[in-house]
Amino acid sequence: MAAENSPRKKFHLAWIAGIVAIILLAIGIVPRIFRSSELEASAAAEKKVLPIVEVDKATQSPRTSVLDLPGTIEPIEQTSVNARATGYAAKVLVDIGDRVVAGQTLALITAPDTDQETAQGRAQLVQSQAALAQSRATELAGNGTVAEDQSNLLQARATLETAHADVAQLQDELAQAIRAKGEQVASLNEDQANLDLDRITNVRNQDLAAQGFVSRQMADQTMAAYKVAVATVKSGEAAVAATDATIEAARAGLAAGRDNVKAAEESVASASSAVAVAQATVGSDAAAVNEAIAGVSADNANLQRLVVLENYEAVVAPFSGVVTARNIDPGAYISAGSSAGASSSVGSTSAGAGSSGSSAGGSNSSGSSASTSSTTGSSSSSGLFTIAQLDRLRVYINLPQADAGLLSDGTPAQISLPNVPGRTFSGVVLHSTVALDPDSRTLVAEIQINNPGDVLRPGMFSDVQLTVPQPSGVLLVPDSALVTGAAGTQLTLVGPDNKLHFQNVSVGDDDGINIQILSGLKPTDRIVSSPSNGFREGEEVQIQASTPDKKGGKKHKGA
Repeated sequence: MAAENSPRKKFHLAWIAGIVAIILLAIGIVPRIFRSSELEASAAAEKKVLPIVEVDKATQSPRTSVLDLPGTIEPIEQTSVNARATGYAAKVLVDIGDRVVAGQTLALITAPDTDQETAQGRAQLVQSQAALAQSRATELAGNGTVAEDQSNLLQARATLETAHADVAQLQDELAQAIRAKGEQVASLNEDQANLDLDRITNVRNQDLAAQGFVSRQMADQTMAAYKVAVATVKSGEAAVAATDATIEAARAGLAAGRDNVKAAEESVASASSAVAVAQATVGSDAAAVNEAIAGVSADNANLQRLVVLENYEAVVAPFSGVVTARNIDPGAYISAGSSAGASSSVGSTSAGAGSSGSSAGGSNSSGSSASTSSTTGSSSSSGLFTIAQLDRLRVYINLPQADAGLLSDGTPAQISLPNVPGRTFSGVVLHSTVALDPDSRTLVAEIQINNPGDVLRPGMFSDVQLTVPQPSGVLLVPDSALVTGAAGTQLTLVGPDNKLHFQNVSVGDDDGINIQILSGLKPTDRIVSSPSNGFREGEEVQIQASTPDKKGGKKHKGA
């Protein structure tokens, strides 16, 4: 019995559970159905009501804008003056706050070592000049010897030419005597032949005259002719003998002439050698003179250097300005190129900041060395004095990267200071670093201003206003109109049919109120002033008349 009741009981329980489930389902679905109907009705009502938006139009950017930047005031010229002489401070002639002019003596240094070296340099120069005078006298004497030897050479050459001429003449005379002897010998031979004929004729005629065959007169004539022929032959023989003597004399003279030529040639060679030796001596003397001149020049240059170092015992101002620091007391030991030893420092510890004086460690013409720095706000090395030029100052500013391209040389600037209310100082941008600082991404520029009355002081903070040009064709829209999302930077525009369109634009500078639109927007476009994140592309909206904004401006009325 219990077994039969068990299935029935289970059936009743299942039926009851199903009824309960249906009741619970009905309780949950019915209210939801009602709420869904209400939501659909509400959505349908909302679809009939268009979103209301306020629109505005872009405005043209002004031709110029003003940049407000902080600036640091520095002097045009400021330097730390060091000593170029080693010694002890004898006198300190200026103190902090004193105005000095270029070349004014600031301090005197006692440097006995430098003074002694200068005296030795002067003595060495006098000795070198005396050696130069001696060398020049020796060179002059050598030139006289050369002239004398050259005169002797000319005379020897003239003697040689005379000897050659005499030899030539003796040769001519010998040739003439030889020719004359030949003629005389020929004539003597002819006379000898005639003598032989006259002798034979005379002998025959004498015999014939003795026999009476010829007259006595004929015999006497033949005898006379014979005697004349004998005399003629003897005369010819005497002439030949005389000519032989002349030939021998000519040959002896020619030999002597040739000896004279040889002697003259030897004289010429000796004179030429003497001239060469004298000229070589003169060349050596000239080299000695040049060496002496070089020695004088070196000693003079050394003396000039020592005189300059001696002049450095007076420390003078390199330019006109104000003494902003003094680090020297009388009696302090001073080393050339360094600061005074064991002396107090009076004045600003940053007096050398931002200097544009001479190069660090270099020397200036006033007898002092300037140690400078070009970094704004840095501290210079401690020198004897620090001098700053205050009648004209420079102001350093740092332009952000976005504004660096707007700056150029000649850009006007107005400088004001919190401690000088109601007064501005005008200047222009003169220089810039051109390259940006990679750490700060800023461009350092320099503005120069006059400082009448020394109102401005180096190291002061200032407010700088730069008037810079703006690119043409740039439009301005309120910051609130810009939408940035996955699609990029956009503006929400309202078309002629009052439907929304998301327009991608390229933006420029943002001054916190308006932002520049460089491209993607036209002046006639209507811009939603404060777009909602729920807007959709092509959605139709209702335009609301614009009202004055919170910044005092007026929004344009919509269509």
